[in-house]
Amino acid sequence: MLPPSLLAASEDLVRIPYGAGSSSSEVATVDDVIAGAALLRREACARAAALRSGSASADESEQEVEESEDEQQQWLSLRVRRPAAAEVAGSIGGKLWDASLLMSAWLLENPSLLQPAGCRTPRVLEIGAGLGLVGLAVARALPDARITMSDYDPAVLRNLGESIRLNFAGAAPAAPAAALV
Repeated sequence: MLPPSLLAASEDLVRIPYGAGSSSSEVATVDDVIAGAALLRREACARAAALRSGSASADESEQEVEESEDEQQQWLSLRVRRPAAAEVAGSIGGKLWDASLLMSAWLLENPSLLQPAGCRTPRVLEIGAGLGLVGLAVARALPDARITMSDYDPAVLRNLGESIRLNFAGAAPAAPAAALV
């Protein structure tokens, strides 16, 4: 039997740390990426443990995130809809992957890589977007960018559309688009 948390869809607040010790003009080193990955994993594990134990709701666990002592640390908060297991049965598109957190943090720290010289409007294609965290993060960081997030599963795309709505309600021209591939 599936745990109750998988039987119903949920709306989660995801916070992505970025900006500590890096500037937008330099690419993060492997050591920076490893350190960032460790921070994200610790935060995600603590949040997951609190949610599993029932000691905190998604919003409460987000509010308990310790503020960084580093004044340059910034956080991007996004809402993602996690589908119920039955909605995306047989698909991996309903999972929040560590790689999406890491890629989002890295892109937020290095936005110049998404805006090459001479490119007025950056275009981003996220293939296999799943919950769409990377595309949503880039859309927040570069509001003028044209972002398309794709997936092969229509149920995942419907869920992705809901996450776009949660983060960009009323901002249709600036919202990313979801596409079936």
